[in-house]
Amino acid sequence: MAASLLTVAVVMTLVFLVLVRITVARQIQSDLAEDVQRSMVTFHNLESQRSHMLARTAALIADLPSLKALMTAPDAATIIDGGAEFWHVSGSSLFILSDQAGRMVSFYNVGTALQPEDVRLQSADLVQQTNTLGIIRSRGRLFEVLSEPIRFGSRSNGFYLGYVTVGYEVDHDLALQIQQAADAQIVFLDGNAVVATTLRPEVVTAVQQQIQSKAKPGSDTMWTLAGEQFRAASTPLESQGSAGHQPKLIVLKSYDKAAMSLHELNLGIAVIALLGLLTGVFLAISIAARITTPIESLVVGTRRVGSGDFTYEWRESGAKEVRELGQAFHEMQMEVQQTQQDLLKAERMATIGNMASSVSHDLRHYLTSIYANAEFLCSAGLPASEQEMMLAEVRTAVFGMTDLLDSLLLFGRTSMSLHIRRDSLLAVVERTVARVRIHPDARTVEILTTVPSDVEADFDAQELSRAIYNLLLNACHAAKRGSGTQRVWLRVVRAEFQEMIGIVVEDTGPGVPKGIRQTLFEPFVSEGKENGTGLGLSLALRIAQAHHGTLELVSSEAGKTIFRLSFPGSFPVTVAPGIAHFPSETIA
Repeated sequence: MAASLLTVAVVMTLVFLVLVRITVARQIQSDLAEDVQRSMVTFHNLESQRSHMLARTAALIADLPSLKALMTAPDAATIIDGGAEFWHVSGSSLFILSDQAGRMVSFYNVGTALQPEDVRLQSADLVQQTNTLGIIRSRGRLFEVLSEPIRFGSRSNGFYLGYVTVGYEVDHDLALQIQQAADAQIVFLDGNAVVATTLRPEVVTAVQQQIQSKAKPGSDTMWTLAGEQFRAASTPLESQGSAGHQPKLIVLKSYDKAAMSLHELNLGIAVIALLGLLTGVFLAISIAARITTPIESLVVGTRRVGSGDFTYEWRESGAKEVRELGQAFHEMQMEVQQTQQDLLKAERMATIGNMASSVSHDLRHYLTSIYANAEFLCSAGLPASEQEMMLAEVRTAVFGMTDLLDSLLLFGRTSMSLHIRRDSLLAVVERTVARVRIHPDARTVEILTTVPSDVEADFDAQELSRAIYNLLLNACHAAKRGSGTQRVWLRVVRAEFQEMIGIVVEDTGPGVPKGIRQTLFEPFVSEGKENGTGLGLSLALRIAQAHHGTLELVSSEAGKTIFRLSFPGSFPVTVAPGIAHFPSETIA
């Protein structure tokens, strides 16, 4: 019981803690997804601000009179030399001057010089889309640019002198700026190439491997990079590239860092679970010592007392109420033991009384017959025929006393020792029937038999004969009390569905009284017989059970009562009748 309570407590605690952990993990995932989306919004705001700043810068530079004068110079060398000053004034990473047709005249950039042909081709497309962010790529570098026309005169009546293009490089500095604003790791992606990022080099390698395997993030996915989990989301840059594809920004929010609180919670859960387990163990041990174990001991004692074992000793322990219960159990045990002893004594005395009454009645009957016939035998002048008749009655009385004593001795045995051998069932039945026919109680009863001649089985002939003798004699007693023909039939039949031989005894008596049918096979149970100890059926049942068989009352009614004794054995394939007065039959 204590173990069950401990198990329930531990399981409920663990389930509760696991639910808490799952809830917190889901909340962390939700918060992380929201952070990523906020980072994307932050990036778009910054990108919009950069676009406005580029547009203003380009408009201011294009409106400078000195730049307009420079763009009217007759040769490109003058424009190239003079353009550097305006590049420095703009503060941009890339500065391009183009003629009226949009052809590049000169360009200036920070860092490693770009490939002129790349700049020329891409800028020619961008100058046609003024005030629109565009992309220029060269030598693995990426620039966001915006073009503005250089006009002479008003917008409505003037004409174009050329175009100025200014832009900022998408580089590590820009990534750091966005990282600080969005509080996330930043990756700028152009096609499958990483242009700029705030990630460590080993993580960049993992990003490139996933990109090459086409495992690009969707709007909100999980990435595992260099053993660290990230919540990833991507968005295209607003600028349009001449190569036909838009660069992307990938925002990576570290799940491991966000889950530090979850790890701390896991540690707390483990500590709480351990404390709960230790507390539960302590409580279980305490409950077991004070309540559960003493009660289990009482249950064991109750079962043993219920099975008749009164040697169990209960040791006083546990809580006060349990000790009081144990004391009450001990007193009950003593009372039950004393009551059982009294009942055993009373039952023993009743058994002795029943046996003495029955035996004394039968012995008086036999002794009276012996005494009377012996007295007549001493008379002078008694004819020889009467002497033989009286001697036969004395012999019958002696045989009856011998049978009575043998029955008592057999009943008194605690076990039965059999001498099993293969024998003819017909021979045993014939000898037994002959013995019954000379009994005084069977002289007026017609005994019929139906026994196959070649049925053999393994049995103790003497004991089986005794059982058949008791069944036949009981049947004769019953038949004599019947109102019709006094007849007893003995038949040997085959029991179907099992290898069993059945010995069926049927009489024409009045039937077994209903009051003794439940106790018919118990010792000293007898009703309606003039003599007998009431041991015949009890001994027959013991003999049948010793042969691994059964004895049962099949049916009983006025004029027809059937007993069947069954024991293991088998019939031959062809059964020839022996002493047959009635057709052989099969009883299922």
